[in-house]
Amino acid sequence: MEYEIRPLHANDEQILREMLYQGLSSVGNHQPSREILQRPEFSPPELAFAVKPEHRRHGIGTALLTQLVRANPHESVISVRLVAGKPVLRLYERFGFKVAEQGSDAIVMKRHV
Repeated sequence: MEYEIRPLHANDEQILREMLYQGLSSVGNHQPSREILQRPEFSPPELAFAVKPEHRRHGIGTALLTQLVRANPHESVISVRLVAGKPVLRLYERFGFKVAEQGSDAIVMKRHV
C-alpha cells in the first residue's frame, strides 16, 4: 500500500474531522452519530492518530508514530490516551511507551526519553 506522510494544509480540515470521528468510533462497541463531532469537548486541538479500518495493518500507524518520535527528539515525555483492550496498545509498547494509568475504558501510556 502506498501512502505519504506530509504536513497539514488549511484545506485538510475535513480529513482531520474524519480522523477524529474514526478515533471516537473505536471507543466502545457501537458507532456514534457524526453529531458527536459538534460536542465542545472534541473541539480543542489535540494530537490524535487514526487509521481507517480498511487501511489498518499496512504499517501506517507505525509510520505515523515513527514520525512523531523523530520529529520531537527533545521531548522528554510523550503521553497518549488509548481505548482499553485495543490491539494498538502493542504498537505503543514497541516504541517504549509504558502504561502510566489504567481505567476500565482508557489507558494512559507515557514514553520517557
